[in-house]
Order: sequence, then structure tokens, then C-alpha cells
Amino acid sequence: VHLQSTRNSLQSKAPGGPIITQQFPLLFSPFRLGKHDLQSRIVVTGHAAQFYDEQKLPTEDYAYYLRERAKGGAGLVTLGSCGVHPTSTSYFN
Repeated sequence: VHLQSTRNSLQSKAPGGPIITQQFPLLFSPFRLGKHDLQSRIVVTGHAAQFYDEQKLPTEDYAYYLRERAKGGAGLVTLGSCGVHPTSTSYFN
């Protein structure tokens, strides 16, 4: 029941509305990826490098940005390449 209500909620938010969900009926359906149940088949790939600080580390704004993608219906959100510690950012310099 929860997955069905989630699917209906996602479909109502879909850009293009019913046309998109009619053309791609599985797009907003749950999907099992290994051990993980995803709420939809939408994947957001890593991007948005403007959300890094001076040391090229991800900021709170980036975390917020990614959370909003997930709330918007993405089943999987991946993180772009970024430093995890100031000493790990030599690639960006």
C-alpha cells in the first residue's frame, strides 16, 4: 500500500504529468537494485561542482541539493567526485 501511494504521489509530480507516465509506465514504479528497494527508476548522476567550498570539499548546500532530488522522486542519487578531506583534493588544484 505504501509503495502504491508513493508511486501515485510521484506520478502527480512528474514533469509532463500523465503524458510522461503513459509513455514510460515503469519510470515511477519501485525497483529492486541488489539489496536496495528504490522508490522509482529515476537516477540522478553526480554533478553540481559549484557546491564545493574553497578546499573543494562538498558543502551543506550540496547535501541539501541532493536531499531535494531524492524528495522529488529520484530513486537513486549519486555523488559526483569530490574530496573527502583537505589532503585528498590535489586532483582539483
